[in-house]
Amino acid sequence: MKKLFLLIIGFLLSNNMHSQSYTSLLLDSLHKCSWSIDFEQGDTIYLESWSAYFYDANDSLTQVRNPKFRSNYIYGTDATSMTTEMRDTNGVWNLSNRATNTFNNGKILSTLQELYSNDSWVNASLRTYSYEGNAQYTTLLNQHWSNGMWVDFQKLENTYDDQGNKIEHTVYYAFNGKDLEYNWGVLYTYNELNQLIEEISINNSVNGLYYTSNTTRSYNSNGLIDTLTRCRYAFPNDGTCNDESMTTYSYADPQTTILNSFRWSDDKWDQTKKELTYAGPAIYSDRPDSIITYDYFPDSLKFVPTRRQYFQYEELDNDTVYFKNEEYRYFTPANQWRLVNLQEEWYHAKELVHNDEWPSTKALLSIYPNPCEPGQLLNLPTDIPIDQNLDILVYHQNGQLVSRTNLKSLSPLKAPEEPGIYTIVFQQNGRLMGTSKQIVIE
Repeated sequence: MKKLFLLIIGFLLSNNMHSQSYTSLLLDSLHKCSWSIDFEQGDTIYLESWSAYFYDANDSLTQVRNPKFRSNYIYGTDATSMTTEMRDTNGVWNLSNRATNTFNNGKILSTLQELYSNDSWVNASLRTYSYEGNAQYTTLLNQHWSNGMWVDFQKLENTYDDQGNKIEHTVYYAFNGKDLEYNWGVLYTYNELNQLIEEISINNSVNGLYYTSNTTRSYNSNGLIDTLTRCRYAFPNDGTCNDESMTTYSYADPQTTILNSFRWSDDKWDQTKKELTYAGPAIYSDRPDSIITYDYFPDSLKFVPTRRQYFQYEELDNDTVYFKNEEYRYFTPANQWRLVNLQEEWYHAKELVHNDEWPSTKALLSIYPNPCEPGQLLNLPTDIPIDQNLDILVYHQNGQLVSRTNLKSLSPLKAPEEPGIYTIVFQQNGRLMGTSKQIVIE
């Protein structure tokens, strides 16, 4: 399936999506479609793109490709480079641009952009990062190449507190060949749990610095965001910040988040929108299962669904994982839902980690009894190393995460309480070590 698809699209673009909390995947192919309406002509506008991704034996990205361009990646000890070629109307690939990144102990130091012109590489832009004992950069200087020298045109500065929270972000620009000058910035405030509670935006003008907006956040007793409010300062500043918008969050259950949007009008909050997000299985990513958006119509005092998004993972043959994101919009004149965006992604799982301390993959599959009864204790292989950070995740065949257990001993694992087919995933330090299918019957 995967090889056939790559042959049909002819080698296309990639992204390495993985997180320590999810089963690691490598993107093989990407397909995007969008539909829109030309209201003047009444025609449907259709856009489509394909991309493919290729990796070496170490799962490092080596090429991103689509019918119009291809980018090749080269890795060194403390540097990486990406060279991009464009395909002309005659089908010939021509060098276009090159980006080279340098690193020190995993921290990026610089990014050099070059353009290919007259059979040689020419400097275009340079980004230089500075650090002050923090894993995050404190200064980012952007320069462009002009008349044989690097010229400053933008500088970003970040300031952090002792907890590593960013408390100030400032942006400087150089206009018309002048020195860098403060242009705008943001001040951040956190609570005792290091949660962001306030952002104040600042702009510069000929009359000096002035506040532009203030965004505040509050959280519930579970540490989840509860309310986000935004106001805009009067100009010139007199201390007044006029309410503009508010978003409230509620949690009907652990799987459902309800977002309500309001705008300030006529000295009161008027609701404009409601959005329901249903959590996904959280196997491969934090993508939700679905998002339903309702617009509020005050004349009829009704919420009307106007947008639907669906996110779905599916395990195919040949160790391929397929993902699909569909977005539908409701078109009132036609009184129907129409698909407006479709994104398809094909992945393969990263290779299982081979470790002499681990039993073979075949042994990992020997969980017994199998089939088993609901709630029955399952015996795990006795040669699994328990002195390491090992998580056991149990998923229902519909993708729902049923349980997560950190293995502390060889004590039996309790089977799910409901009949069905389950996948048991073994992860060590976030990396996939093996899987097993478990059948639960009454």
